[in-house]
Amino acid sequence: MKFDELDVHGKQIVIETPVKKMLVEVLMDTSLQQSERDRVAQILKYYDAVANKPAETELDRAEQVMLAEFNASCLWNSPDTYTVDPVKGFVIVEKPIVTVPTPAPQQKPFVGQRDAVIANLSSTQSSVHEPGNWAPRICDPIQEQAIAGMACDFRFSPANVARRLAEIEKEAAELRRIRDQQDII
Repeated sequence: MKFDELDVHGKQIVIETPVKKMLVEVLMDTSLQQSERDRVAQILKYYDAVANKPAETELDRAEQVMLAEFNASCLWNSPDTYTVDPVKGFVIVEKPIVTVPTPAPQQKPFVGQRDAVIANLSSTQSSVHEPGNWAPRICDPIQEQAIAGMACDFRFSPANVARRLAEIEKEAAELRRIRDQQDII
């Protein structure tokens, strides 16, 4: 379909209508059952009503053609989901969704190494912040409970976190030692 408007490159706007072409071909196919051909005829009737609605500008008309293409595609490909209502127009068919309630999972207390590491971290925390000591500080039981209840990625297992914290503390101590040596020199 050609329009009187030009695009940014100065070329005439042309919108291909593959759905309409396909529907017209299906309508002309005499080997199909009459019910299918009637359905195609209804879709094309809706398509023409939407695409040929009076529009103020050519761009509005182009928008209507694109909307008609989209809606016709939905009507043809998903007849159980989309339909044309005489009053409302293009609508999505409401299907009741039947769900079976599932019981809430039981909270299981965590036991083992992870709790031991968390308990150890919370008991060894100092109240004064030291540079280079970026160990997590657990302020209250709510935070401790939240951490204990998290499903952790293996990379962030308590053993890996403790190992990485030890590495960071070792690196910080080494940097402090080097800094102190440079201050002496």
